[in-house]
Amino acid sequence: MKLATQLLCLLFLMSPSCSADSSALEIGAKILYKQIRCPLCVSQPIDESDTPIALELRTAISERIHAGESDRKILDFIVKRYGEHVLLNPPFRLSTYLLWFAPLIIISTIGLVLGITYITKKG
Repeated sequence: MKLATQLLCLLFLMSPSCSADSSALEIGAKILYKQIRCPLCVSQPIDESDTPIALELRTAISERIHAGESDRKILDFIVKRYGEHVLLNPPFRLSTYLLWFAPLIIISTIGLVLGITYITKKG
């Protein structure tokens, strides 16, 4: 994601019609806003949410971007403060296996129970 932010910064630096620094930082912030879920809205990114907590998160991100922090550091701060569930695309780790595989496990278990029930009734 850092590469995308840098490319956008470069694009705006080459554009004479707008303030390059503030525009690039604003676009970098909007990219991060779309990666973070509003803790109250569940499936809505903070970019689209009007809740006070989403506003607080957007403000914190903007301040950190203007302070020169990297995208990774900002995301690490948000995750440390609110947990990994605020990320719209949580990382695939050992601790999140259940989150990723729960639907498959549930469907497989239901299929197995139905299969065993069908076989025992038929026999």
